[in-house]
Amino acid sequence: MSKKIIFISLLVFILVFLVVCFKGENESKLVLERDREISDQNEILENSDWADYISLQGIYFKYPKEAIGVGCGGEKNVLTPVRVIEDVENGYIYLTVECSASLESLRDETRQVSIIRDGYKQEKFFYGWNIAIESVLDDDDMEDFINKHYGSGSCEAGEKKLVERREGMWDVNVTGKDWGGALDMESDCVVNYSYKIFSRPEKNRALSVVLGQECTFAGDMEMLDCYDDDIVGSILFN
Repeated sequence: MSKKIIFISLLVFILVFLVVCFKGENESKLVLERDREISDQNEILENSDWADYISLQGIYFKYPKEAIGVGCGGEKNVLTPVRVIEDVENGYIYLTVECSASLESLRDETRQVSIIRDGYKQEKFFYGWNIAIESVLDDDDMEDFINKHYGSGSCEAGEKKLVERREGMWDVNVTGKDWGGALDMESDCVVNYSYKIFSRPEKNRALSVVLGQECTFAGDMEMLDCYDDDIVGSILFN
């Protein structure tokens, strides 16, 4: 009887050992695959003349050093320096293809190209992205953050997805409280363009960026070499 118990115990031990080893091997493979993908992405970006930016507001991203824009000499559709200008006081980061090298010169440049059209004064806003960053402590804060940038009280957080290979980072969709199963153009929450909202609950931070309806940062006139997705894919909360 004792021999039978010893045999069964030994068999159970062997099975448990094999399961643990198999699980550990699979987890190691997943980690290696993840690290390889991140390494491949970083290598591509580094070899494409990209730069790193670490924000004073707690985020990190990569961006191309140059993109097609209006040249600083007035030329059109030439490779122009991409600049990162941070407005910490108001919670914004400007990623722009402009000649301005500071926040104040960016504002001056915007004011100087104001025009009168059909009797109304119109501002030419900078060409690029305005990344908004705020402290978000709970669901109510997130709803306020979304309505500040996408609606006037009728927007709210919709589906949330954990971002792969970005620890603790969530991709948040916007939905309208008055949408009837589809985007309602008469709603106060009309979002008919590309955007990204990321949150990191454990750090109480969220960011939003409107990407527009077409490529913003490109390496060629035809917009075939578009950098937008690579920039967004590199965003991390510090």
